[in-house]
Amino acid sequence: PVPTVQAGAMSPFDRQLLRNLAERQHGALALDQAKELGMSRSARYRLGTSSDFTSVSNRVVRLIGAPRTVEQRLMVAVLDVGGDAALSHLTGAKRWGLDGCSLTPISLVTTKGGPRRTDLAETHVVRSLPPNWRCVLDGIPIVRPELLALQLFAVCRFERAETLVDRLWSRRLLSGPSIVAFLAQMGER
Repeated sequence: PVPTVQAGAMSPFDRQLLRNLAERQHGALALDQAKELGMSRSARYRLGTSSDFTSVSNRVVRLIGAPRTVEQRLMVAVLDVGGDAALSHLTGAKRWGLDGCSLTPISLVTTKGGPRRTDLAETHVVRSLPPNWRCVLDGIPIVRPELLALQLFAVCRFERAETLVDRLWSRRLLSGPSIVAFLAQMGER
């Protein structure tokens, strides 16, 4: 069973549970995650001003003392959108190690629309984002290289996208079978 956080003051166990989760996420924690652990609305509201956390946005808190890293900034953006959000487009290309791409502005893809927009990233809303085309790289959700290749052609000039996809291929992040599998599932769309 998943332990729950009590509605009143946090016990040392509850505090450690939230800290451990934040530590696994580059020092960031979504208030939705605290809710899933059973934390009351009022306790979540106070979390951003506790001795352990400080607010980063209306939906994300940062562990006090956690190093402020690029990874934390990216994770905060993903958590702020929530759901199935993942790094994508040129941000995703940079995280997969492609030089000449920039992390900023942060680009995310998600199937969630409406109120889960964020000022922390450009959010691309799609109809479908099957779980097998997302993965976790360095602890942060990101699109797989096959989907990234398609996204690069959507945001770059053809010649640049072609060069970037060739780099994915030469780094063995893409293969003939992986492209075939991607097109078999996503090609009809």
